[in-house]
Amino acid sequence: MSQMELPYLLNNSPELHGTSGIGQHWATYELNGAPVDGEHGPLGTVRVHDDYWNLDLQDRNWYNFDIRNAMHVTEQQVQGLLNISDRYGKIALLLHAHNVSDIYKWTRELPVTLITTSIGEWESNIEYWAMREFNEIMEDDANANYSTDNHNWPGIDGIVDAYLHRRNVDETWRMLPCDIHIQQAQWQRLPDLYNLWEHVGVAAPTSGWIDDYYQEFQNKQVYNTPLLTELRTAYERHYLR
Repeated sequence: MSQMELPYLLNNSPELHGTSGIGQHWATYELNGAPVDGEHGPLGTVRVHDDYWNLDLQDRNWYNFDIRNAMHVTEQQVQGLLNISDRYGKIALLLHAHNVSDIYKWTRELPVTLITTSIGEWESNIEYWAMREFNEIMEDDANANYSTDNHNWPGIDGIVDAYLHRRNVDETWRMLPCDIHIQQAQWQRLPDLYNLWEHVGVAAPTSGWIDDYYQEFQNKQVYNTPLLTELRTAYERHYLR
């Protein structure tokens, strides 16, 4: 669901790291030992930002691929993240951990704001989810999260079935304890994006930066429009039953 865009965007607040240049910090991957520009799949190509572009090698002792992508983090790992915040002041970090209730309990006396996210209902929900879930990068064990999800192409009907299950998970996720909850449309479409930083309680970049970011983000994506239209039609057919 492109959730790595969220910490990237928040870190561009003047109260956090400060604005980075448009065109910088796009995530890169390796596949079979060769660099890959984006996540290519039947539905198109997804490109996202490196959500920890602003961390140095010392920070990687506390925040790295293993911690970021773990399905379960420990209290010790969460405490370790404070070694980063002490150096930078405020910083936004992405975790894939599902033990949100534990993290919420551990952070009540810490200078931590726990943000959860969900897909929600919006006009590109299944499209953006499917493009990120079913591509050659996610099929590769070295790049995919530490989960048991199958990222091989299941066909249009298979995607719809998988997403209908994901919608149920999404509803449960919205009920987990947190300080702030954000739905995908709030960081993936205009005009919602303009209000993202205020929703979190930090200063926003300039409106010009936001406009440039959004335009470049859209320009970087490659959409297989006919297949995405087929997916939307199949989803709405199932959804309206």
